[in-house]
Amino acid sequence: MKKNTIDIKNIAYIVLLSFLIIHLIFYTFVGSKTYMNGDSTFIIDYSVEQIKTGKIFPENYIHANDFWIYSLIPILTPLIKLGCNFLLSRQIAVFVQSVLLILLVIDLFGREIKDKTGLKIALILLLSSISGQFVHEIFGDASYGTVVFYMLLEMLLFIKILKENSKYKILYLVFFSVILIFITACSLRFPIYLGAPLICVLLYLIYRNNGLKKEYIAVGLAIVISILIGFLENRYLTMTNNLETNYKLNFIVETNKSLDTNSSYMTYNYLQMCGSTFINTKGLQIEHYNDDIFVSSPLVALTFCRFIFAIVSLIIPFVLLKHIKEMKFAEIVLLLFSLSLLILITFFLLIGGMAWWNRYIAPVVFFLTLLYPLCYRYIFSNENRKKVVFAIFMVLCVISSLYFVITSYFDYNTFTIRENEYQSSTDFLLSNNLNYGYTYYIGSNIFYTLSEGKIRAFPIDVNGTSIRRWQYSTDYLGTDYYNGKVFLIKDKRSITLPVEAVASKSYIVDRYKVLIFDSNEIFLKGLEDLKFDENVDINNINANLEGINYINDK
Repeated sequence: MKKNTIDIKNIAYIVLLSFLIIHLIFYTFVGSKTYMNGDSTFIIDYSVEQIKTGKIFPENYIHANDFWIYSLIPILTPLIKLGCNFLLSRQIAVFVQSVLLILLVIDLFGREIKDKTGLKIALILLLSSISGQFVHEIFGDASYGTVVFYMLLEMLLFIKILKENSKYKILYLVFFSVILIFITACSLRFPIYLGAPLICVLLYLIYRNNGLKKEYIAVGLAIVISILIGFLENRYLTMTNNLETNYKLNFIVETNKSLDTNSSYMTYNYLQMCGSTFINTKGLQIEHYNDDIFVSSPLVALTFCRFIFAIVSLIIPFVLLKHIKEMKFAEIVLLLFSLSLLILITFFLLIGGMAWWNRYIAPVVFFLTLLYPLCYRYIFSNENRKKVVFAIFMVLCVISSLYFVITSYFDYNTFTIRENEYQSSTDFLLSNNLNYGYTYYIGSNIFYTLSEGKIRAFPIDVNGTSIRRWQYSTDYLGTDYYNGKVFLIKDKRSITLPVEAVASKSYIVDRYKVLIFDSNEIFLKGLEDLKFDENVDINNINANLEGINYINDK
């Protein structure tokens, strides 16, 4: 009888896991197109630039020093060079990264922690994806999936170096140092995302063992020296390759935002990442906070379940501290790393200027999710009643996760996959032979990807007075390259920009306003004139247009 029960559980797990894997594949190759943005698509432009110039670091490419680009480029660039579709090439590269990330989770729980039940729990939670925003950030957008991949890889190497029976400590240490140099050189946020949490873990290990071991000294020096070398390399790349970088680390510097405002942003983004709001897509604004949290529909049960998940996830690392003396070495590292990351990111988002970015919450939620297997092992596995409670919680989490994930890209009303928000605009531009223009930063590279390289769009600042030097090649910029009709795309709900005064036509395409300028020279001159006119009031300008045409306005 017992054997039959075990078989049924295993069959149920295999069926569920198979479904989750199929869903991840489907999302990667179909659903992820819905929410790809400028950050996740500019690698296409960069790969094309690599092919064009034959250089790993194209000289005229702006802001090419994000490490995740170079992680996907070895897959992406050869595919594009062989003639593969832009979008499909990106999807293949991201899928490979997702597979590698899952393999790291398997290595952590299968080899280091050696907990089969824990591995099942971790895979079910991660592959059900928690929320639409979570699946977008980790398995769709590419950039923060890579962030988490490197964080988990470095944490695993950290474990392999310090555990007593490791046979390849020197090799692991070299590999660990090289990766840390590489990712620090490409993104200066990594000393906070990775270096600081690892130092916190190391300090606890020194305290617990009442002294230093040679492995602790070696790893500590490797972390500090690697980050220093990476920082110097970052400055070198920035100065010699015409690259812009987040040198000031916006998400930790002081801003004019109050602690209360940052707290509201961060709370909303955390709840959204955990799936406890109705809106599971990107681009949310804080004014939606109260409306989304308020629930009055049959979905209240699912939303409440996600809210409980969000609260429990925050509590778990603190509760598990009581059991730290019972834990295996790898479990201790995972717990302390996750707790340190939670505290550090929370602190820097509260005092910094980037609390409104939900993507900074994604690594925190990922590592908090990895603590659920430890929670089961040390808190719920010792009594049958507790096991049942945990099982019910898991079932509700998976059901609610899948609902919010699937509805984030699938429209049940029309039984269709939602289009990318820029698809209608792209189709409109192509049908009107408009292949050169400007937009806000977040959408600048999407047009290039959706149009298979037929449309180039460059980002402008939010005030519409200058071009933002960010994520594109300067080879294609200016009247020397192009001086025909150009477009400007902006959200139709945003303020009227000064440069709109020199536009000849205007259209509304879904949620976007498309403005047409008779020449690139007129547009650029409009930007320059307004840039140096201190008397321009950008909040009170009426554009002089021939008229607005509404195209597919919903």
